[in-house]
Amino acid sequence: MKQRLCSVLKSIIKLPAAIPFKRICGRLYEIIIPHRGDDKGSLVRKAIIILLLICAAVCITLLGIIAGRHGNNRKKYSEIQSVMNNILKQQENEDGGLDFSALYERNSDIKAWISIPDTSVNYPICQYSDNDYYLHHNFDLKKSEFGTLFFDYTNTVSGENASQNLTVYGHSMSNDQMFTSLLKYHKLSFYKAHPYITLITPERQMQYKIFAVMVAAAKPEDDNGYFYDFTKCDFAKQRDFLSWADEARERSIFNLNVDVLPDDRVLTLSTCDYVFDNCRLVIMARRQRIGEESGIDTETAVNNPNPRYPKAWYDKRKKAYPFG
Repeated sequence: MKQRLCSVLKSIIKLPAAIPFKRICGRLYEIIIPHRGDDKGSLVRKAIIILLLICAAVCITLLGIIAGRHGNNRKKYSEIQSVMNNILKQQENEDGGLDFSALYERNSDIKAWISIPDTSVNYPICQYSDNDYYLHHNFDLKKSEFGTLFFDYTNTVSGENASQNLTVYGHSMSNDQMFTSLLKYHKLSFYKAHPYITLITPERQMQYKIFAVMVAAAKPEDDNGYFYDFTKCDFAKQRDFLSWADEARERSIFNLNVDVLPDDRVLTLSTCDYVFDNCRLVIMARRQRIGEESGIDTETAVNNPNPRYPKAWYDKRKKAYPFG
């Protein structure tokens, strides 16, 4: 047993010849392996050491499996990003749009492409007949914990009857993939460095200016029975839209110098946040208007001293809910 342990360790650990490897092996053998003559205390200690080593081995194996899945997902989307880069390099088609046929061949559910410059957000957006499928499937329609970014199934993404507000969902992971970068918008400095969102459809490329960043509840019971519907896609009247946009500003953690007019089009990004259970971080941006300057005066952006949070936010901090 002792010789076998020494042989295994020597094959794994490469030490200089000057180091007495046999002596080290012998010492480890004495410390770890139970043998005849050990007292009760030694046996208990060795049993604990063996259990800890087994736990460490299992943890390392699981971490390796997780890292492998993360790496595979990153590689898969890197391939898809390369396809999109080639599309962007090609000449626009006769209608002034882009040829998505190479992406359609891989997944006919793709509706658009989203990117936030200088972040990891650079992904296709799909749409299905419900809001569940792409939570659990990747772009190649395979089961995946990473899912795919997707539009709300109620949205009309393009055309004359396109929804006034488009909502995109995506997971926030632990490795800066999918919508994880959105969590960085908790910091004003990150907003100032990344105030734009780019959305590309087969018909056109559009730039959106962020006007609100909010912590939102996913269900009414987390906000005193009230639900601010940031996913609302169409509005019967212009004043309904403006009232909805005003509430987004009221809830925004920043005061941003980007106006919203009755005919504007909004892009809303939603991902899981961890401020409280079932929390969402929501980024809302409106489309740059025809003829409008692309610049944003981010220096005027400041923290909102009193944003309206869901009641669950106040409850977690044991603060009184100020909105009745």
